[in-house]
Amino acid sequence: MARLDAVIDRLLAEPGGELSLATGEGALLRSPRGVVPVIRQPLTTAQIVGALAEIVPDDRRPGFPRPGASAFDYRAPGGPVEVRFELSGAVARARLVARAAATAAPPPEPE
Repeated sequence: MARLDAVIDRLLAEPGGELSLATGEGALLRSPRGVVPVIRQPLTTAQIVGALAEIVPDDRRPGFPRPGASAFDYRAPGGPVEVRFELSGAVARARLVARAAATAAPPPEPE
């Protein structure tokens, strides 16, 4: 289980929610109900990169993280999320949002 999975579960429980991680800030869960700190201690770039390295797709692991912006999908145990990541100098930012249930299994056919 990836370190972020428990936090992603909280994100998925908040319709319209967004999880943001940024160097020097804590992890924040933003939703229509407001902003809730999930991790209060300021995060380092290494902590953010390390947590995302656990969930980045295998084909993107070589050379991760690269400077600039990137995005990928992650299928957490609780459901799919889109991850947007940006590395600018020594500052990392990530934004995770729930993906539509398009990847859910189709309903069973009637008998």
